[in-house]
Amino acid sequence: MLDRRGAVVDERIVARDTAAAGISIRTGCFCNPGAGEGAFEIPEPALRRTANERMRTLDDYLDVLGLPSGGAVRASLGLVSNIADVEHLVAFLGARYADREPDRTGLRPRERC
Repeated sequence: MLDRRGAVVDERIVARDTAAAGISIRTGCFCNPGAGEGAFEIPEPALRRTANERMRTLDDYLDVLGLPSGGAVRASLGLVSNIADVEHLVAFLGARYADREPDRTGLRPRERC
């Protein structure tokens, strides 16, 4: 998810906002670290720098790498899903993030992946 400036929206914000709107999606860390490195285009020298840093939390690690988020958003369709569900999700996301700054209020720290 990108905001109005084209910046990545923290997956925790999307999880909170969609849940409040009664929309079920999946969010969280990439299960495979290589997938996260690829998705965020983290260069190898940046990863090597983290080996010498003392980090206590996942948020510390993301800060060292300069990442805006630690995971992804996934909307899965099932047997009972229909086009109206997809249109509702797309409309919600557009209305929520296309023209305004995401609200970071109340985000809990990432304790684990």
